[in-house]
Amino acid sequence: MNLVTTKQETNEVYHSSDIISASGLKTIYEHKGDINQYLELKKIPYEPNINFIIGTAIHTLCLEGRSEFDKNYLSITEKFDGRTKEGRTTMANYKEMAKKRHLFNYAEHEIIENIYSNFRANKQAVDYCTGTVELSHYSKLNGVDVKVRPDCKNEKKKFISDIKTCASAKDDDIKKDIKWLNYDLQAVFYCDVLGYPPENFRFIFMQKKPPYFIEVVGLSEQSIESGRDKYLACLNQWGVYKNNKKVLPSWNYDEDSKCKRF
Repeated sequence: MNLVTTKQETNEVYHSSDIISASGLKTIYEHKGDINQYLELKKIPYEPNINFIIGTAIHTLCLEGRSEFDKNYLSITEKFDGRTKEGRTTMANYKEMAKKRHLFNYAEHEIIENIYSNFRANKQAVDYCTGTVELSHYSKLNGVDVKVRPDCKNEKKKFISDIKTCASAKDDDIKKDIKWLNYDLQAVFYCDVLGYPPENFRFIFMQKKPPYFIEVVGLSEQSIESGRDKYLACLNQWGVYKNNKKVLPSWNYDEDSKCKRF
């Protein structure tokens, strides 16, 4: 097993380095191994949308607790008409209280709190979010510098877990998300970098609409094989570029491809 260096750092610092991560490998995969396209996309500043912000807030609340959530976010916890004088005053008061924190409106507050309530009531989900959270890990894999930042890992029980907010937590929709959003790539890459059994990996899917289902999901043998095939193909493309200053041609999805989409 390769040496792994662990750091406690902000998410911004983690993403600022040029070392390849699971999200980078997923982007390379989505663009059929085209490294030039990946490098061009990296130049575009990322602007988080509201779905991303809600997802990050849910991660914070479930993994780090209410006090950490309150440092970064404030929610409007009452309904009011912002068109009225009284409503405008109420909004102004909330904005003053928020200061530099992100302010969620009432509907967003309802999503976050309903998910959190269902999460706390789901013992399995809580257990799989118990461990070391939000730590950066740096290592080498196949001679390539790599990094991972799992939501949670538990060294004693040898599992890694990751929270995924989703539009639907129905079984068929979860299966589609794992395959088409390349969550299988991410999960197996995390496990291989850190030396954890991929069969112990767990996703905690959290539905962002009533009834706010919480589903704890593992990977099948087929998904593990698929995830490893995907990340190894992308890691090879990136490794050749980083170590040899050479860009390999992107691949075609045919029966001879090392990385099969289907």
